[in-house]
Amino acid sequence: MEAGLVKRINVLNVPVDIVREEDLEEVILNLAENGRVNQIILLDFVGFMKARRQKGEWCRAVKEAALVLPVSHRIIKGARFLKMEEPRRYRAFDFIISLMGILENRRKSAYLLGSSKKRIQKSFTNLKNSFPGLRFVGRHQGRWERNREEDILMAIRKSSPTLLLTGRGIKGRDLWIHRNKDAYNPGIFLWNRNCFEIISGRKPKPSETAVSRFFRSVLKCLFLPWRWLRLFRQIWYWLLLLGTRLFKKS
Repeated sequence: MEAGLVKRINVLNVPVDIVREEDLEEVILNLAENGRVNQIILLDFVGFMKARRQKGEWCRAVKEAALVLPVSHRIIKGARFLKMEEPRRYRAFDFIISLMGILENRRKSAYLLGSSKKRIQKSFTNLKNSFPGLRFVGRHQGRWERNREEDILMAIRKSSPTLLLTGRGIKGRDLWIHRNKDAYNPGIFLWNRNCFEIISGRKPKPSETAVSRFFRSVLKCLFLPWRWLRLFRQIWYWLLLLGTRLFKKS
């Protein structure tokens, strides 16, 4: 990584990277051309709290990722509360579109993996139209039979994409990328839940206003009542932040 372009901080012992928007293109091109397998993790609040356990495969995946970009306001607010340098919050879908635009400018390639057969085909078509300079070297739906996995990994390895973009239907999500990192050629590897659903038109791009986020949370809690239990996790998070700040002062 280019010195000074990426700064890694630890929020409650979880690594989070600070990348300024004006440096993003140079950072991405460095990852595309450094000859290594580079996983990018778009870290949400649930993943953040899970990584705090400091044990297990997920914690290792986050620590070993080439780039850990926060997509949750809570992570940003936590860093601010601890009086740390504040990371930039990236919106997951916007980041993916920016990433593909950067790679298109250098005539790079991409492979799409995930979602249903119909949606991945629609995403493939829509992306080819939107990014004509980006070579799409393959695609495959998610939820495959276990005995097909080696063939899929072989197809990815042979096509050697600069970007492997994965979505729903990938068992293990980000961890699937981490577990198979020895099977890839160098490039950039990324998972996002809704990327193909939005690209294919199955879902609208979510609004990022505070009011929209609030109403989405309320509706989810109404239809999925067990989500109220997540309130305890948020309370625990702020207690951890308060304890960390008080301990540092003492």
